[in-house]
Amino acid sequence: MSEDQDKSSMVGVNAWLLQITQGIYASVCQFELVHIIDDANPITIPKAPDFCNQVAVWNDHVLPVVNIASWLSGQAQVGQSTIAVVTYENEHKKVCYGGLALSAIPYMVTVNNSQEADLPDKQGKWPSVAISCFMVEHGKRVPILDLAKLFVLRGN
Repeated sequence: MSEDQDKSSMVGVNAWLLQITQGIYASVCQFELVHIIDDANPITIPKAPDFCNQVAVWNDHVLPVVNIASWLSGQAQVGQSTIAVVTYENEHKKVCYGGLALSAIPYMVTVNNSQEADLPDKQGKWPSVAISCFMVEHGKRVPILDLAKLFVLRGN
């Protein structure tokens, strides 16, 4: 490998590190997170599945809020008072907004190819909503979310 190729593989890109719940993280591209709602008061939708039973109002938009912790565990989760407002393009090329329930304020990290890792659970749910994965300190694996797929989940 030439010195130029070695340097190019180490160039990093920025991503938002999202703490879904204690010990579970995910990430989105730097430009996909557009706002953070701290101390959020989402509205609960009766009879909807636990992972998608809330909406939040932001800039005159009613946003569906996905609770990844609830989706992964199959149980209702509490203690997530932060909502990350994210943007993505749907299958019709329309720009959409949604919310992700988080247990802490997101922060920016720089990621490079040397951090590539397998998904935390290759046979479980992550492959249906993650495009890749990287490793951060202490061996934590962080899936990179495919937001368009995440916001069309039907409980699977």
